[in-house]
Amino acid sequence: MIKMVKIMKNKRGFTIVELLSVIVIIGILTIIAVPAVTSLNNKSKEKIKNTKITQIEQSFLLWAKDNEKCFTTGGINCLCNNITNSNIVECTVTYKELADFGIIKYDKDEEIIDPVDNSTMNNNTITLKYNKDNRTFEIGE
Repeated sequence: MIKMVKIMKNKRGFTIVELLSVIVIIGILTIIAVPAVTSLNNKSKEKIKNTKITQIEQSFLLWAKDNEKCFTTGGINCLCNNITNSNIVECTVTYKELADFGIIKYDKDEEIIDPVDNSTMNNNTITLKYNKDNRTFEIGE
């Protein structure tokens, strides 16, 4: 029995000061880490959004190159039917129109979602310019 008491006297737990010190250190690390992680998360969402917009632009550009006649003569299966006699033909459409026409796909429930703030991008517009003289396309502002 005496040996047991000696063993118990040699073992001690953490003091309140030690526990509070650990809690304060963890709190400080959290204060430092949370903004850094949030910033990285926001930057990655912004990159995803920029990539998504680039993919939409490239899809529209590829469709236009495959359907060049739509920019010279127009037609029933053309997204852009406002053909003029000028050398530069501009076609401005919304992302929703691109999705409805089958050039891009909706994310869900007929919505194209902005990954940064989860709002809809359906009404965002994109302008494609076609130069009849040199037969080139470019995405305009």
